Amino acid sequence: MKMIPVKRDGHILFAMIDHPNSSLQVIDKTLDHDLGDVFRTLKHEGKPRTIVLFGAGRACSAGVAMKWFREPVPVGTHERVAARSQ
Repeated sequence: MKMIPVKRDGHILFAMIDHPNSSLQVIDKTLDHDLGDVFRTLKHEGKPRTIVLFGAGRACSAGVAMKWFREPVPVGTHERVAARSQ
């Protein structure tokens, strides 16, 4: 979770996306991995009731780095991820 430092206040978790290579916090492979780490940790921890996710700097984009996004996803990946989250 190198790009996403977290702070807690009771049952509220504040997670700030701070991508060193993107002032708009664009999602790439590394940030995607870090976001996954945050949510996997929270799932197992079970304490926070609210998560405030925000970006450092001037803006936070809901966009993705198209160069990374175009990489093929192995068949069945989405189904395995969905099954683990249930």
